[in-house]
Amino acid sequence: MERPRLRRLKSLFGRTNDAEQPPPPLAQNAQEPQAPAIPLVSAGTDTVSGASGQPMPHPQAHAEPQRRHPEQLQSRSVTKPGGPLVLTFSGISDAGLRRPNNEDHFIVADLTRHDIAVENNVVVPEAIHQPIGAHGTLLAVADGLGGHDDGEIASHIAVEAIVQTLFALQQQRLSAAERLTLATQEAHNAICRYTATIPGSRSMSSTLTAVHIAQDTMTIAQVGDSRAYRFANGTLTQLTEDQTIVQMMLKKGMLTNEEAENHPDRHVILQALGQGRAVSPEITHAPFQYDDCILLCSDGLSSYVDHQLIEGILNEDTDEQAQCNRLLEAAYAAGGEDNVTILLARLRPGRSSAPHGNTA
Repeated sequence: MERPRLRRLKSLFGRTNDAEQPPPPLAQNAQEPQAPAIPLVSAGTDTVSGASGQPMPHPQAHAEPQRRHPEQLQSRSVTKPGGPLVLTFSGISDAGLRRPNNEDHFIVADLTRHDIAVENNVVVPEAIHQPIGAHGTLLAVADGLGGHDDGEIASHIAVEAIVQTLFALQQQRLSAAERLTLATQEAHNAICRYTATIPGSRSMSSTLTAVHIAQDTMTIAQVGDSRAYRFANGTLTQLTEDQTIVQMMLKKGMLTNEEAENHPDRHVILQALGQGRAVSPEITHAPFQYDDCILLCSDGLSSYVDHQLIEGILNEDTDEQAQCNRLLEAAYAAGGEDNVTILLARLRPGRSSAPHGNTA
């Protein structure tokens, strides 16, 4: 069975994702149409903030990525089995118990073979084992804002655009951080372009947490308050930092942890894809080794389920699908107030006979 290919947004991008196609226009292209300034928007729990709640200016041509190298994320000594390693993953995206529709999306893509392992938030069964090729594997979660169908459209565009851009950049001599930065900015521009075609300029935007996995390492691009975690040696470590007003106040010592947990503005985020101004993804590098697990999730999980409970579920002796189900149950038990998206991938030994292209 042929794996699905990225063709669903042809009407938005004007072409399919075949490798022979030229790269899509990137964020530096000043000729691209930009969306008009969009005021503060609210979509249930998440809100995007401009300066003092005022409309944001037009996107700028380029924004440099922020970079983090967390000291706690050091490589460790592991016994690596012989033969190739593969990502075994599972994912769930659910509307939750209180929302009429699901505005989240997630995606997994083999960047070497241009294979998409997720169709409309459903994992393709034949693709749950992903060999890590020369160009790596992408995992991404997006949480849409805008209400009604707008947030759903924005998050869908975000995950599709970042994958299509990474496919198109394959032949360019760029680092993983540079590729993710350009792809994130193009996802932002794609939402802006789509919004500009809608009469009345309806506001829509999306968070994005995207992880590029290569041999022994991963690179993360962060916009908004979805999260990435690494689970290794029984310990869960948060890799990303929420780009929220409350997190900024917490870092400056203006709030205690207890005050931050219950602050009325805890869901006000500082930047999102599609919201008027240029985005500046925060870039994080971390090791990723045999038997490590990467967890991506929307705030429907992280804002309602305690860190220790998530860690305990990942310590259970079950597979990735069962752990995803348990995490979703935990979100339900906490009230299921928001859409919940969970993407879990572990690095496991693969069959030595499984071929995988490693050409540039």
